[in-house]
Amino acid sequence: MKKTILTLVAIVATATGLNAQGLTATLQQGSTMTPYYGENAFVHAYKDAQAGAVITLSAGEFNTVDSITKQVTIIGNGCSNHDGTNRTYIRDRYINHGGSSQWTSLIINANNVKIEGVYAPYVYLRGVSNTRLSHCYISYLYATNPHTGTVIDQCYVSYDYSLTKSVNSTYKNSYIFAFYNGNTSANMAYFSNCLIISWYYYRKCDASTTYSYYRPYGIYKNCILGQWYYDYSQSGTVWFNNFYTQLQSVNTPSEYYNNVFFIYPYKPVKSGSYWTTEFSDEVASKEMTGLWSESQTVKGNKTSTWNVLMNTSYNGWWNRQKTDIPFTGDDGTVVGLYGGLGFSINPSIPRIIESQIDSNTDANGRLNVKIKVEVNQ
Repeated sequence: MKKTILTLVAIVATATGLNAQGLTATLQQGSTMTPYYGENAFVHAYKDAQAGAVITLSAGEFNTVDSITKQVTIIGNGCSNHDGTNRTYIRDRYINHGGSSQWTSLIINANNVKIEGVYAPYVYLRGVSNTRLSHCYISYLYATNPHTGTVIDQCYVSYDYSLTKSVNSTYKNSYIFAFYNGNTSANMAYFSNCLIISWYYYRKCDASTTYSYYRPYGIYKNCILGQWYYDYSQSGTVWFNNFYTQLQSVNTPSEYYNNVFFIYPYKPVKSGSYWTTEFSDEVASKEMTGLWSESQTVKGNKTSTWNVLMNTSYNGWWNRQKTDIPFTGDDGTVVGLYGGLGFSINPSIPRIIESQIDSNTDANGRLNVKIKVEVNQ
């Protein structure tokens, strides 16, 4: 994926009515474009939007709407979570919706909604079809009703609770930390070029504390899939090498093609009355053994270590997962989210990364504006 930097210089004929500072939302309906300003710009733009409209948001933090009930496209300036610079953040708030109160950034109640290039901590899917989330940072993805044809493309998702109610969902070139409820063999999903840190998640911390989240049923292609398995009652050798038995016993009829599997190197540690984790150099260098023999639905899969795949670091994952990973998929590109068509935190439309607007007009009443944008190709 190439990036092109363009620098545009514009001479605005008059400064009358120009809001040079603050948040901006632009509503495009047909050939008509209407600007809105301030923290409620998104709210006002959505209120005036009709089906098929496109709402484009600048960088900054916007208040959110009660729910999305119209077929609209929402495009932000990018979802970078490093320092918030040039990021479009749709704020979360505690609201009552459907009889229950919940933290919410976006509730999607309409079909064919597209959301791109935003950081939205809490996203809910409510019985909708053909939702497309791309270039987004989502902390919690929920589904309260069955949803069909959802596409997660080039997104970061910390915790996915939506898969259990999904039908024909697709995840591609995305990062998922963990799926916190499972699907079944009747509603398998499709995964391509994803990095799933806790693809299999089982921790038995002590006799009374167990966390278990089984991997999703699906067709996996060119992915990097992590196993987070720990049992305090077993020796390290046992839980390093039991992967084959787990996979065969609980995950047919899933299919696996050209994936790489690794062990997630964080071990449980008790802190007061809570369980936390700490990085284990020993586990990070372990490579699981006993991978299955190839069959019609299992082709070209490999195992590796965390150190090789992640450059030893979890933080800053989108910078540190290198494109020179020593494993390739069936298309000749690297496995994981940087393979295939690639991964970017930036939306597909030109993204403003620098702007300079003179504070005063010149002698001819003109205002100089310089805008620098970044374009994905």
